[in-house]
Amino acid sequence: MVAAIFALSIQDVNKDYIILLVFIPIVMFWILDSYYLMKERGYRKLYDQTRILHQDSIDFKLSTDKANFCDYLMSMLSVGEILFYVPLIIIVIIIISIIRKELPLETGKYFVCN
Repeated sequence: MVAAIFALSIQDVNKDYIILLVFIPIVMFWILDSYYLMKERGYRKLYDQTRILHQDSIDFKLSTDKANFCDYLMSMLSVGEILFYVPLIIIVIIIISIIRKELPLETGKYFVCN
């Protein structure tokens, strides 16, 4: 999706809107990914609580409603999320700065072509 937005940005589009077009999907996927990571952690905690119970006292209730904003924030700032989304944002910032400067990418000037 980000590559498609960059391809569209080369066209006659206002360069100021490129930042919004690129960052909105990245942030939305980060939010969605963090939400599902929080849910996964909730189900792991529920499994750990359930596995130590005696078989007769298990109610098989799969509710993870105890998650709060702090759990969500911890999921959003986890190592895996940071290592994926922060470099992605940095790369996008670099590419946007190159696009906004409108550097000519002529064949053979920056790349070696046969």
